[in-house]
Amino acid sequence: MILKKYLTEVSFKDGSSEFKTYRRYTRTIEITETSTSLVLDLERKEISDGSFEVSIKGKYDIPVYFKQVSDTEDHIYEVYVKSGNNLIKGDVLEVSFVALNEAISDLYSVDYENGLLYLATPPNIRLDVDYDAYNVLVKGARGIQLEPEDYTVTDTETNILNYKNNTDYNIVYSLKTEEESTYSTPIINDIGINYINTSEEESL
Repeated sequence: MILKKYLTEVSFKDGSSEFKTYRRYTRTIEITETSTSLVLDLERKEISDGSFEVSIKGKYDIPVYFKQVSDTEDHIYEVYVKSGNNLIKGDVLEVSFVALNEAISDLYSVDYENGLLYLATPPNIRLDVDYDAYNVLVKGARGIQLEPEDYTVTDTETNILNYKNNTDYNIVYSLKTEEESTYSTPIINDIGINYINTSEEESL
């Protein structure tokens, strides 16, 4: 499969963990030789602790136990039955577990501070990246933020202590929604309310 576009941006964390999703996998494995145990290579990464389940198809009354074979390879499991039971040739094991979803993904993230683009899936064709760059010079009066003790805010009014007639006061605010499902780049969060003094005629 050729992924021609990376369409979905997610918030940048470290260029890796923001892309991770998990899904449940199911497998059926036929027993080829009668024994009391069988080692399985599940061939999946980051199998979730406590998610592994196994049973013998049609013989659900027979307990099947399991354990990880290696501390460093979490995809290798041994399944076994206890004394008096066997995994009989022709039996079918039903295995279920949650692991890292390695399907091709269209996710990407951007480290805006360092100018780095991260892709969830390695590109297998040439990609074109479109972006806007600006060189902006802003001039104007310098805003001085008031300290919290210099004003009070209620549901109906804002009161500035030690108000000066020769000073211009502006309220800078931003509405903030709880949902983050819709946004455009660059991603901006946590904008609060500031009270600033803009009377000083100084360039930024």
